[in-house]
Amino acid sequence: MIRTRDTDLTTDQVQVIRHTFNTFDPQHKSYLPYDTVAYMVRIMRVATGKDLQSIVANADTNGDHRIQFDEFLVLAERFLTEEGPEVVAQDLLQAFDTYDTDSDGMINDADMKDILRAMDNELTADELDHLVDHFDKDGSGSVHFDG
Repeated sequence: MIRTRDTDLTTDQVQVIRHTFNTFDPQHKSYLPYDTVAYMVRIMRVATGKDLQSIVANADTNGDHRIQFDEFLVLAERFLTEEGPEVVAQDLLQAFDTYDTDSDGMINDADMKDILRAMDNELTADELDHLVDHFDKDGSGSVHFDG
């Protein structure tokens, strides 16, 4: 177990959370803007509206209007304990496999937008573009499942 603030997670769980954080921090600024974390929470259908704003604001324990990794870790633990990491990972893989029709480990960006839109039909075109840009790390026009 790794002890970080008030969080007890396994090393594997911390690595998955670190990978997720880094995926959404491609410029390696060591923080995520509120809107990025809000997108993530909204996509997971954990909260919307004022609840969403409250979750993100409460995660920002140092009040700098940015979510650093240690703050993100505490937030992520909340979601992991609700569903369990195995359930979350399995859901992600099943969702990915559903759209990876030729089993090449990739989904093109247009299909990824359709998936995200199906998960949350309130996402704007700009939000969809922002999310897909984060997922399409290499700019290839497709999203690769890293597991």
